[in-house]
Amino acid sequence: MGVAVPPQFLEKKSAAENEAAGEGIEKEGEELDAEPSAEPPNPAERWKSVKAKIVTQLQAEIKMIVATQDPDAGSAELELRAIVAQLGGAMESQKQANEMLSYLAEDEVVANVCDLAFDLKTPLVKVLEEIRPQLAA
Repeated sequence: MGVAVPPQFLEKKSAAENEAAGEGIEKEGEELDAEPSAEPPNPAERWKSVKAKIVTQLQAEIKMIVATQDPDAGSAELELRAIVAQLGGAMESQKQANEMLSYLAEDEVVANVCDLAFDLKTPLVKVLEEIRPQLAA
């Protein structure tokens, strides 16, 4: 993506706040793992659950950006909405998981959000790596 979200639009969180947000999302994944069932949890459902939490946090960041009424807020909002859209696709194959892992690793806006607001990458990568072997080849 061309322009990265300007840092002033992302709420700077302390390391402890970033860690707490990530632990909450990771705990969700652990709870899914701990649920007793006859068959393993559906990988697509695990992805949807973790992704939903990340999207909720991104939408909160978007709301804060829009509230600033800064002239540059529109482009920052578009960048974050692009992440939400990128996360919106299905997760049904190993190819899709690999493409998402590449996106998360290489996208500049994702990196900025992780550095300045909250770590969205770690919980998404963790669940993708866990479910990828269970997805269709």
